[in-house]
Amino acid sequence: MDLPTLLASDLIPLAALGVIALEGVVLLARRRRTGRGPAPRLVVSFLASGAALMAALYFHRRPDGVAGFGLAMTAALALHLWHLARLPRA
Repeated sequence: MDLPTLLASDLIPLAALGVIALEGVVLLARRRRTGRGPAPRLVVSFLASGAALMAALYFHRRPDGVAGFGLAMTAALALHLWHLARLPRA
């Protein structure tokens, strides 16, 4: 697959969503097993905001994805603010 074809496909945002999910599972499993690492609420708030941005990118590529894009961007903003509110307490 050449680069223009790759960039025109949905593979990049979907692959990024998969990597974000895998990272969350690994971090939460490590925390559960060893007790070390970031707190679960910080992992979820940080990775969920990134996942919402990837969802926004996915919807942005759709001709009829305006509502999904707006919802995903609003969710990303809310999740980023939630994450920032959690940082001073961590």
